[in-house]
Amino acid sequence: MSKNEFKVVGTYPHNNGRIEGTIKGHTLIGRWYDTDENGIIRFEFSDDFLSFKGKWSQGNTEPNLEWNGTKYDENNTFEGVYSTEWGDLTISADNNAEENEDNKSQDLDFSEHDLVVAQKLQNIYKLWSGKQKVEETEYLWPNKRTEIKESQLILDSINRKEIENKLLIAHFDEISEQVKKAEKIIPNFPKIIIKSVLTSIFFFFSVMFLFHLQDYSTAKVSYNVEDWIIAEKCYLQHDLLLDSKEKTESSNTVLLPGDKVRPISKSRFSGYMYHKYWIQVETKNGEIGFIYFTDVKGGRKWVTRQKEPFFSSIDDKNPSDSLKAGENVTMLDYFIEGNDSRQRGYGQITIASNFSRVRTAGGKIGYIYYSTCDYPVIRYLPLIQRHFYFPTSKNRFSKEVIGKNLQLVEGRYGPVTSLLKNDGVMKAYLRHVQYYEDNQKKRGVFLLLDDQRRVTEISTDKNIKSAFVDKLPLAKLIMDIEPFRIIRSSFYAEYSDSESKFENWFYDFSGKNIFAKILVWGIYSILILLVVLLFFSLPRLLISPVLTLVENAPFLNNGIVMFINTILITFSFYVFMLWLVIASLDISILGLIPSTILSEFLGNISRTFFFVLIPVLFVYIYHLRRFYKGINYNRCDKCHTMNIAADEGSSYLGQSKNVVWGTYDKLVGRSESSTHVTLYYERRLKKTTELTDYFKDHRACIRCGNRWDVSRSVFKGSKTVKY
Repeated sequence: MSKNEFKVVGTYPHNNGRIEGTIKGHTLIGRWYDTDENGIIRFEFSDDFLSFKGKWSQGNTEPNLEWNGTKYDENNTFEGVYSTEWGDLTISADNNAEENEDNKSQDLDFSEHDLVVAQKLQNIYKLWSGKQKVEETEYLWPNKRTEIKESQLILDSINRKEIENKLLIAHFDEISEQVKKAEKIIPNFPKIIIKSVLTSIFFFFSVMFLFHLQDYSTAKVSYNVEDWIIAEKCYLQHDLLLDSKEKTESSNTVLLPGDKVRPISKSRFSGYMYHKYWIQVETKNGEIGFIYFTDVKGGRKWVTRQKEPFFSSIDDKNPSDSLKAGENVTMLDYFIEGNDSRQRGYGQITIASNFSRVRTAGGKIGYIYYSTCDYPVIRYLPLIQRHFYFPTSKNRFSKEVIGKNLQLVEGRYGPVTSLLKNDGVMKAYLRHVQYYEDNQKKRGVFLLLDDQRRVTEISTDKNIKSAFVDKLPLAKLIMDIEPFRIIRSSFYAEYSDSESKFENWFYDFSGKNIFAKILVWGIYSILILLVVLLFFSLPRLLISPVLTLVENAPFLNNGIVMFINTILITFSFYVFMLWLVIASLDISILGLIPSTILSEFLGNISRTFFFVLIPVLFVYIYHLRRFYKGINYNRCDKCHTMNIAADEGSSYLGQSKNVVWGTYDKLVGRSESSTHVTLYYERRLKKTTELTDYFKDHRACIRCGNRWDVSRSVFKGSKTVKY
């Protein structure tokens, strides 16, 4: 080194940082290092060495970021402590420089083994195609996976412990560090392909496995046999969606008092008979159908939910007594009254007085409002989901059921609605199955069975009007594929008493005070949002391997990547939306909105379409914007490498003001008379100013040194002035 050239070292507190370099005159050129990264520095000192103006960069790119310092003391050498953006930087002469100079001749002496090592290291440099020249120094690094692999093979052939020369050891370590860093930065495209393909295969077989596991099965419930004895003569009905006790069509199966049945599930009435149920039962000879819940003895054992008025006669205007909450009564008969004088008010709402004749535990007979009682015998029976349907195609359905045992058919399409024997012929009914035949949509399928309960013939119950979604592209293809067995949980709306206990705890806790209510409903709302976000993000998760594969393709530029992945994301969400709508997984299943309201609001359009489209569209836009941001910020448009961009700060471009004029009505007076009040308004102007800040974010590729900018805007709010 010449007399005006010195090797220096320095330290600063940020991430245990240090610098190494050479000062020539008033210019320091070297590298910075910390616990995570390293890069190039160039400092220009003032004539008196009391300050410097410098630049730094990440990796081997040209320094372009500011690093300035001011010395605390006033000595006129480069040594000292400087105040900088990264903390106090202490610069001093390298203590080993003189020793290194003295040992220079020794360090240049190489043994025969070291000469071979030096030649191998030189061969590694010849492999590297990454180059960057800063001042008079040329920096090299591996820029391809093949270069990394061949460099590592050469390094593995060298035994570091056998190297004698210190400079050569340092040289070996430096090259090893560069290779390890390149291993992390440069994507291994074959590995990404294999990983993406294996992940896609895993997802595919996982879904197929779930489909395989999701065989429908009749719900199993525990019950008291004595409660499930027929109390009065009744007919076994074949359909479950009954809106009144009267039914125009019934089977030939008659149940007589004393007959025992096994409960399976319950179906709730709609409208003003919401608190009444039909019960799906199985008879001793294996027939399945529906009876009214008071047709069995246990269905007549009621419990009052609250303090209730007790009328001695149905003609009484005022109650003669009252029943306590939790009191047991036995139902004797119904007396459903119209909108007569006996009406009970609930605030602004008035409902008809629907009476039942009951006998109390003390033997008193009278009348109470039936809708305010609980029915313990059916409390924990699974509730049949009225709006569950299994869409398919006629050809697919025929192929899957003809000649098959009824148990296999139930495993695929769900439990039978009824299984009745008429005129010696056993016939199963699946009300929830619907399919297209000759461009006509049909719902409800009867299966004719032989003596071994194998399906020999199928026929449909009725034609229904096609929904809007049925005419969309790919809808019928999805029906033919039948990807609906995985939604087994939607067949029943309730399963066990654990859900009821949780609901009871939920409402009991939230009802303690206003703070408990806010806490519970706040947590509930957050959980609902998370579940909705995760559930409706399934299409994005399923195609994630394919998106990753496209993003890491080195031969595709950013525009093509965004175009291909936009199509993939759009297609996946579209198919997902069709699947949800066709499967009738509407929001009413969650109990958030009554299905009758949905039907009235949406009319002939599928009641699920809008309530599926809204969250799907919201999550779709969210993931699409997130994907675009990831490409713009993290994918280099020069070397097409993903996730290797470094943040180099932002530039403020300015602020825009958008002025919107509108009007508002201001109350200026009023007048009153004996019959009415008149208010007077004056229409005035208002000005709304919307403020938006604009930035340019600077990004740099730590692999190839390419730099690019990303525009960003931040809405700062609005201000309205009324005139």
